Amino acid sequence: MDFNLLDILLLLYIGYSVYRGYSHGLAAEVPRLINVLMPVLAGYGLNRWMGWALKDVTHLFGLNTHAPGVLTVMFVAWWLVRQFRVRLRTWVEQRFFDETLQRRGGAIVRGVRALVLGSTIIVFVGLLPIGFPGRPFSHGSFVGRNLIRYVVPLYEEVAGKGQVRRNGEKPPPQ
Repeated sequence: MDFNLLDILLLLYIGYSVYRGYSHGLAAEVPRLINVLMPVLAGYGLNRWMGWALKDVTHLFGLNTHAPGVLTVMFVAWWLVRQFRVRLRTWVEQRFFDETLQRRGGAIVRGVRALVLGSTIIVFVGLLPIGFPGRPFSHGSFVGRNLIRYVVPLYEEVAGKGQVRRNGEKPPPQ
């Protein structure tokens, strides 16, 4: 269980975020969490739908629609997030009006957001093919080492990018 400076920085960031979430409250922090998650989820879903639609437009008119399609998907995701955040904050304020619950919930939500952001950065840098500079992220960090060991194979399995043997069978779990 080797920890390095990266793990300490992540813990400090999460601690600071928990403090800030406690002071802001649940109604302010839930939309911020959605701010991180929604564009990714909406972009993934909208990208798939837009890809099908743009493929048809490309065939019909013979146009290259890649750049306008990406911009359209980004704009629609941004617009959806803006609409959803306003409604979500109002709903959370009305539903959870207790001050203690607001503060504790805000601390938890902001802590989860910090953990997700920090973990994403560690995994991203740890998986870059940069050699020595990426080693503290992928091998030296307790968090990075475990995320790369457990989360990356899970992601590959869910995304359908898992290893496939020559006869089409997936390898047995290790």
